[in-house]
Amino acid sequence: MDDKRVCPICGEPTYKYFGNYRKDGLCTKHGMQANAREIVLCEKCGKWHEPDKECEKNEDTKDPGTCIVCGKPKKKADHILCHDCWREAQAFSETISKGKTIHDYRDYYFNVKDRISIMKDLATVQKNCNKLIAIAVTAQDVGDEVLMPRVFRDIESLIETKKKIKVQKGKIEEERKKNDEQKEKTNTSKDGHILRSDAEVRIDDVLYDAFILHCYEKTVPEVFPENIKCDWFIPIKNKAGIYLEYWGMDTPEYNETRKKKEELYKKNNVPYIGIEKDAWKQDSQTFEARLLRDINQLAIERYGFMPKWE
Repeated sequence: MDDKRVCPICGEPTYKYFGNYRKDGLCTKHGMQANAREIVLCEKCGKWHEPDKECEKNEDTKDPGTCIVCGKPKKKADHILCHDCWREAQAFSETISKGKTIHDYRDYYFNVKDRISIMKDLATVQKNCNKLIAIAVTAQDVGDEVLMPRVFRDIESLIETKKKIKVQKGKIEEERKKNDEQKEKTNTSKDGHILRSDAEVRIDDVLYDAFILHCYEKTVPEVFPENIKCDWFIPIKNKAGIYLEYWGMDTPEYNETRKKKEELYKKNNVPYIGIEKDAWKQDSQTFEARLLRDINQLAIERYGFMPKWE
């Protein structure tokens, strides 16, 4: 298979005349400049440049920059693509029909660009950007002076847009991951209630293990129009029942809320049991026995019986 050579200056295909490549490897444009002595192969730096131009010092140590398509390092600063992307653009170029009009190539270019704009995968976008370059180069061969200057702006815009979308998706995924981790850390009781503390989990589990029907954070209708919620509600008879409050904090603001609740419960004759913040720290059997005893006694006193939900 015939070897494909490229210009050492720009990476364009080497000029070929009657089946023979230029020995210096230059493309048509740079070959004409060399013939006219507008550029020469410098004996000092080994690169092509204007005859009177001073060689750049430490050229080999300079960072050649990155490819405009994939972002990988380039071998030379005067190239626009890395080696892999240029090879891919050349491969695309071989699939493009030659001999078309400028308008044909422009239509083809903008159709590909429109398809790229709706692609979601960044790697696919980058691959098709190399196709845009191939189309622009092919169009240039038939005299188009529009596509080559704009193709790099278009590529930069397309890739930057996709990168922003990727970053946004990454942030969404990260936020979702944090939320999932937070849910895992959340205090959850045996029956699935999401609670505020280990103490509340223990209280909820006591009710669950004892087969006591209950709900968490229910509005207390008996104190209407005040809008307050209890920690737990145990239904006993005809939507009436017992309210449980766990007094888990000891701050002025919290104590003020507690005082208001207790006054409302007393004023409206609401049957409730208050659990002090350190009560749950007793051994399991003692804490469980006392809580179940208090619930059972209050239910019998107020309603004459304690339901069984087993």
